[in-house]
Parts: sequence; C-alpha cells; structure tokens
Amino acid sequence: MSVYTFNAKDVIVTVGGLLITGFRDGDKISVERDGELWTKKVGVDGAVMRARNYQSIGGKITIGLMYGVEANAALEGLKTLDLVTGHAPVPISVVDINGGSNIFAATCWLESDVGPTFGSEPGDMEWVFSCAQLEITAGVLRIDP
Repeated sequence: MSVYTFNAKDVIVTVGGLLITGFRDGDKISVERDGELWTKKVGVDGAVMRARNYQSIGGKITIGLMYGVEANAALEGLKTLDLVTGHAPVPISVVDINGGSNIFAATCWLESDVGPTFGSEPGDMEWVFSCAQLEITAGVLRIDP
C-alpha cells in the first residue's frame, strides 16, 4: 500500500520575488478561478453544446498570514507602490516541492485593502490578489519509501 505525505512547510509561496512566510493556521493559500472552464447549453431536443468560458482564465489567490509577521509589511509596500504608480502588478508562484500542485500567475494585484482582526488572540491578515491569467497544475505527491 502506498503512503503519500503532505507537509504544508514544503509549499513555497513567492509574491513579486519575495518569499512569503508567517502563514496562519488552517488554510494558508486558496486559489479559485473566475468561472467554470466550460459552459453548457442543452437544446429542446436534448442536444448538448459546450463552449469554452474565457472568463475562467483569471482568478484569485488568497494568502492568509498571521498578524504582525514581516510578510505583511512587504505586501503592504507592494500595495502602496501600486496605488501610487498604478504600475505594480506582480507574479505569484505557489510550488509544492514534494510534487503536489503548482500555481503560477504572472500578473497579479491586490483586490482590496487588508484589515486585521483584534481580539483576545492575535488575528489574521488575508491578502486577496486578482490574477489576469492563472495556471494551475495538479501534481502527485511523492510516495514514501
């Protein structure tokens, strides 16, 4: 019987060439397309047609960080640069070095402002990036010997 091992520490995230660390507990990264890959239409006689949905080329990458880690300051700097210049889209890469899924988007920008939560415990910061074109490659984790 094969045993596959996943380790969240082996998922490497870079934004604009910056190595991102300090992820929150739980989902550190989530990725979604802007729509379905294909749309379907069924005629009155039951004939089915499908059409490529080019809205699905883009998507969103959400990065969850702990409050107060250095990566927040770096992402805040990227946000400020983009607001001032209007010319600061960045690439984002998410690579599972154990052979799992890989995500790449060459042109990304922050979708909205980030606000921390405050309470009896430190909160999280959630950075949502829009991506012009999103490449998602599903992989297979290595089998443990």
